[in-house]
Amino acid sequence: LCQDGKRGFCRIFFCFNANTYHRKQRVEKMEHKTCAELLQELNALFENCDDFVLRPINGNGVNGAVCFIKNICDRKYISDRVIAPIVKNCKKDFGGKFEGLLESASCTVCDTVEQAVEAILGGNALVAIETNALYCASVAADNFSVRGIEEPTSDVTVKGPRAGFTESGEENLASLRRIIKNTSLKTVSYTVGGLTATKVFVVYLEGRASNKVLRQIERVLQNADA
Repeated sequence: LCQDGKRGFCRIFFCFNANTYHRKQRVEKMEHKTCAELLQELNALFENCDDFVLRPINGNGVNGAVCFIKNICDRKYISDRVIAPIVKNCKKDFGGKFEGLLESASCTVCDTVEQAVEAILGGNALVAIETNALYCASVAADNFSVRGIEEPTSDVTVKGPRAGFTESGEENLASLRRIIKNTSLKTVSYTVGGLTATKVFVVYLEGRASNKVLRQIERVLQNADA
């Protein structure tokens, strides 16, 4: 193979291995778990992921939360069709009947932590409600980019997908999330400059990126002024 061909092969092989490792590590039943234990585990898995959102819901004898990745989900849809019905209508006798509670076109019950994590990484909102037991479901809330990824004009590749980033940082993060569906993908945001207050994202794969380099990048961004 030519050099470009080798790079394309390695990229596919890496993504396959990452997802296989992710699936082997997350097989764990929801049975006998509490909502607090589940949320603690999700927080640990999505540590250093600034695009991960965990919205607690408490009231009417209900303890729960909605979890999603904000760059690949429709936040208004989640607020209006998922969170609002839970706050208004969910009672102690809920019993896991998500279809009658949520105003969503698609709702799938999650029986394992693995399914919950994959639902979040796939652009769905995870709903966890604890009454007499813990009930979890994934709700279709994916939000595709408002502007398509275009071929870059300054960096042309011979082989592989011809896609480039746009001027929107959050849209670029969403594009990466759709390709690399793994909790090892970390996204840390910084606000740089006292005058411009520019938002900068540092994206890396945990366990593969050098910690020394990451600390150096952090120091540079924290000391930057513009």
